[in-house]
Parts: sequence; C-alpha cells; structure tokens
Amino acid sequence: MLNFKFHPISYHSTALEKDVTHHIIMVDYKKKHHLLSIPNLYLYEKTRSSSQTSKRYATLITKFYKYLSKKPEFKSINPGDYHIHVTNTDLRQWQVYRQTLRQAKNSIHPSSETIFNDACVILYFFKWLHLKKISSGVKIQLRTWVANFKDRRLLSYIEKKAKIIASTSSI
Repeated sequence: MLNFKFHPISYHSTALEKDVTHHIIMVDYKKKHHLLSIPNLYLYEKTRSSSQTSKRYATLITKFYKYLSKKPEFKSINPGDYHIHVTNTDLRQWQVYRQTLRQAKNSIHPSSETIFNDACVILYFFKWLHLKKISSGVKIQLRTWVANFKDRRLLSYIEKKAKIIASTSSI
C-alpha cells in the first residue's frame, strides 16, 4: 500500500497577490515523494479560503486514493494519474467498502449519510476536472435545479433562480 499524507502549506500567491493557505497531498511512490498535482490544484482553487474545508477535502481525497491504491487495477498506475483511470463504479465501490468496514467494526460511524456525503465531495472533485477539461474516467451528469416553491404568494419577494448541480445518481 502506498503512503499518502497531507499537510497544510502557506505561501504568497503571485496570481492572487496575497498569502494563501491550503492543504497539499503527497505520496511516497517508487522511493520518492510526489506531490499530487491535480488534487493539489483543486485544493488550492476550492479550499484556500477555509483551512477546515481544505483539511476535510484533503482527508477525503487521501482516503479515496488510499482505497484506489489497494485495488489490483491501480497497482501499476502512478498515483498522479489516478484521476484519469477512476470510474463511477470505483466511487460506488468505495462507498460499499466503507459501509463494509463500518459493519465489520460493529460501529455506527461513519453513518450511511456521511459516507454518501463524502462520496459527493469526491464527485465534486471530478466535476471540477470535467469543467477544467482535465481527463477523467468519471462520467459527470449535470442537471438544472430550480427551487420548488409551493406557494408563490408567500414568497413573492424571492425570484426563482436556476443553477446547475452535479447529479449524484451516478454514485
């Protein structure tokens, strides 16, 4: 099994012209320390405004990558390329794996809801890849969501706004 770890990092971003802090993910692979560029770019872009969010996302991506590293089909793949080879099935199997671990430990944690929400965080990582046009084996389905207001008279001050969200039906 590969040794994945994450750490906070702080530096001055020349692109933003300000100091930023976020977590980075590293892996020991073939006797070298590697930064996982794609997940780290995601953490920079999506979590630099909150250290707690950065830590949570880094934790979940690390857990998912550790799970992938145990699968036979990922043994010969460089961890920096995992995002290219991951499929929706891998994401579903990760959820089943976590449920199975919980049952084996006869524990109530993590709950099924937490496991699903964690998978959604990973799905949003793959949605970000999709939007950035970075290759990935995860198929993202986008759907339009509109708030369902039953009584428009009570909510006349609210204008319905449509937004696009990732469909979780694929996981």
